[in-house]
Amino acid sequence: MKSGITMDIPPEAGHIINSLNRAGYEAYVVGGCVRDRLLGKQPKDWDISTSAKPSEVKRLFAKTADTGVEHGTVTVVSNLMNYEVTTFRIDGCYSDYRRPSGIRFASSMEADLSRRDFTVNAIAYHPEKGFCDPFGGRRDLEKGVIRAVGNPDERFREDALRMLRAIRFSARLGFAIEPETLRAIRENSPLAANISRERVRDELAGILTSGDPVKFLMLVELGLMRHVLPELEDIFGKAAGTDLRDSPPEKIFEAMKRTCPDKAVRWAVLLYYSANAAFPSSREVFARDMMKRLRYDNKTASLVSRLVKFRPIFPGPDYIQVRKTLKETGKDVFSLLLEMKKASPEGYDPEVLAKILNETDRINSIYDDIVKKGQCTSLHELALRGRDLTDSGFKPGKEIGIILDKLLDAVIENPELNEKEKLLELARTYS
Repeated sequence: MKSGITMDIPPEAGHIINSLNRAGYEAYVVGGCVRDRLLGKQPKDWDISTSAKPSEVKRLFAKTADTGVEHGTVTVVSNLMNYEVTTFRIDGCYSDYRRPSGIRFASSMEADLSRRDFTVNAIAYHPEKGFCDPFGGRRDLEKGVIRAVGNPDERFREDALRMLRAIRFSARLGFAIEPETLRAIRENSPLAANISRERVRDELAGILTSGDPVKFLMLVELGLMRHVLPELEDIFGKAAGTDLRDSPPEKIFEAMKRTCPDKAVRWAVLLYYSANAAFPSSREVFARDMMKRLRYDNKTASLVSRLVKFRPIFPGPDYIQVRKTLKETGKDVFSLLLEMKKASPEGYDPEVLAKILNETDRINSIYDDIVKKGQCTSLHELALRGRDLTDSGFKPGKEIGIILDKLLDAVIENPELNEKEKLLELARTYS
């Protein structure tokens, strides 16, 4: 972790803070950007908190946008970069375990930090004054701990989503969740039923695509899964020796680490092995239903369900086999299927894993060569169309489709046949 009392911040953020200071207001960079910078990471966004009201912020800067004035937030544009500037605030009562009924402006940075979820996210920094860290966030960063700000029961009763966020931060940062915070999650887990499907989706995807997807099982251990995705509770909540005899949960998630952190791939790995345990005859339907329950868009839901469907179809390192598989799966799915193959739980054995990775590398090289050479693997890429056949005297109807399928099979066996005249000559032999 970065030591000392100073921290590099973008010049534009420093300019905004200095402008607010000169006008008589307090201002700090705050939250996730401070946390990430202290961990040596490059923040995606730099948020600023200030004692200035939104109307006062807008008077000070030439270019602003009302992105959340009702919550005290104004976006200031500086050097083509956007910076959210939010007035110190305290949230009102939480009536639905998710959102405050309102906000009121606070008088200090410390009061603003007291409403935040975890100590590592409740750190502010001023270029001259240094850190404002009333809850020991820097200490918890050094120890690798996720700890709720103040009373954890109150934090989770205010916003139940924070329970899922705790696990996501634990998985993303590689931190442990502090015992009292862990206890409060377990005791307040029924409140997770109040979280929207969209929010659940985003947090679960964040856990799965992290560097430690095994933390996904904490949802079961802490009683959250039965309230957010009961279908998976029924699978992972039972004895691994009974339902996942060949692929115990920990092994699945450990194997998942070998894949790229792509949400479609990681969801497909999880749902494929989950369906193997509970719905072996309808894996594709199970995957599609789960993605729909999580309110994923049709494109993502279709991609994941196709990955689950085609996972058992895997070619050997042979050009013809790879082209045949591409015909079945489509190119948009094939490379992701190679990633799924890396997550084979039997890869726990180092020798088996070495064979799996070697084979996927060889298949991937063949696939790249097929793409580079533009070899045909679909009707769309065939050098002949149905109209070409009818123009050459073939009778319109089902026979056209049958002939095109046979031509595609022939081209997959021998890519050099994919020329219009050669295909017409071959089609006449079929007719």
